[in-house]
Amino acid sequence: MMVATRRVHSLAGLAAVLGLHACFLYLLSIEQAGTEKAAATRYSQLRFILPPLPKPAMKIPEPARIPVVKPPREKTMTEATPIESPSLPPPETVPAIAAADPFDESIRFNIDSLVKQAGKADREARPANETQAYGPASGSMEAVMTRAFTEARLAVPLKWYEAARISEFSAPGARKPIYQVRPHLGPIAFITLTS
Repeated sequence: MMVATRRVHSLAGLAAVLGLHACFLYLLSIEQAGTEKAAATRYSQLRFILPPLPKPAMKIPEPARIPVVKPPREKTMTEATPIESPSLPPPETVPAIAAADPFDESIRFNIDSLVKQAGKADREARPANETQAYGPASGSMEAVMTRAFTEARLAVPLKWYEAARISEFSAPGARKPIYQVRPHLGPIAFITLTS
């Protein structure tokens, strides 16, 4: 019994699908016939306009040619006349420079000694009480701004995509340094380095 009802339902569904397809094809054929008539009336009202004829090419008049007149040749002189020039001093001879031998040890520079001489000259030129510091002076506006921005950056908690911060956690002068690892979740690890 169950099999028979399934067949009836499947046949009814198949008939419905075929009927819908037939209706769809009928509507398409009616629409095509209507569009052919409309296209014929539309195209009958069109008037084709021919493009304008090309303009005749204008001839550019050539400039008048000027005849080239060669000057008459003068007779050549048989005797050369010396040209008087002011007396110039004789050119000085430059002594020849001998080619340097790259393997000659006596000519080579000792770079270590040159660096030491430069350092000695630098120390002599500086005042005795001046300390050599790199970067901005401790009281300058640049140093104050750098410190402030660093403190502000450390005060903001890390985002999930930022790398963990590693900072020294041990007391100053401790025998073994202890480092604190702080990812975005908070401080989770203390690491002691052993050597």
